[in-house]
Amino acid sequence: METKDRIAVLSAVAFVIGGAVGGITLVGVGAARLYPQLNQPGEVNDVWVFLAFVVAMVSMLMGMLVSCVLWLLLMKPWFSRRDLETYFTQPFIPLITPILAWIFGRLYPRAR
Repeated sequence: METKDRIAVLSAVAFVIGGAVGGITLVGVGAARLYPQLNQPGEVNDVWVFLAFVVAMVSMLMGMLVSCVLWLLLMKPWFSRRDLETYFTQPFIPLITPILAWIFGRLYPRAR
């Protein structure tokens, strides 16, 4: 693996993890400001915990997708479509790969 590829993979991982953490943080801070009663330990019951888990997972996935798009836009000057195509179009994860392939196809259109 070349140094350029290593830098690309490490920066992609940092962007995706950063997007997930950022998404969860934004939702958590927003929920604490909108509903101050969530800061009181006696007020939380099982329904709220389940709902918070679902919202955290959705916000994490959305943060990952947004950071993926940002990473692709930032890496466009340095990497060609051929360099990145295998990372975004191979069927590694059944549910996420079609979404990533669609995003990749929109940001890196095939030359005609």
